[in-house]
Amino acid sequence: MLQSRAVGSRVAVAFATLLAPVAAADADAQQPERAPAHVDTIHGVAVGDPYRWLEELDSVRIQRWIRDQDASARRRIAAMPSREATRATIAAIGQVDTYGAPVKEGGRYFVARFPAVGPQRGITLVVRDSANGRTRTVIDAAAPEREGRAARRAFPAPGGELVAYGESDPAPALGRDWT
Repeated sequence: MLQSRAVGSRVAVAFATLLAPVAAADADAQQPERAPAHVDTIHGVAVGDPYRWLEELDSVRIQRWIRDQDASARRRIAAMPSREATRATIAAIGQVDTYGAPVKEGGRYFVARFPAVGPQRGITLVVRDSANGRTRTVIDAAAPEREGRAARRAFPAPGGELVAYGESDPAPALGRDWT
């Protein structure tokens, strides 16, 4: 959880660094064209919805506005000197492994790890005999004996003694990539 918050904070700082000059430059280009204000009455209270017109996604007017906004944003972002550094920072922040939800079977806890980078294409499955027990690897995506085969899904048996898993072939025949 703490790592997730730290990553979120770094992403927010990176975006703020990137977008601060964008927000200051040419602020009028970001303003939507004026449309008649729509007002709904909810429980006797008039509630204005000045952006209701943006919900008409198929209209020519909205398509033009979206294209204009996209072109304007791309021009301004492309001109920013910090663009590449910010892109690299955001890319580096996103390179973290992800984990599946723990599954408890037969008193053991199984967790799948999905690597963010590296040669491994599949999952690594780890197990603990108790919540605070030592972690052991059941399926190692990076093990040399896997010879390019990648475990894609793993299912521990109800007793926790066995694991069924599917793996993909590194050079599959047409339409046959699971064994």
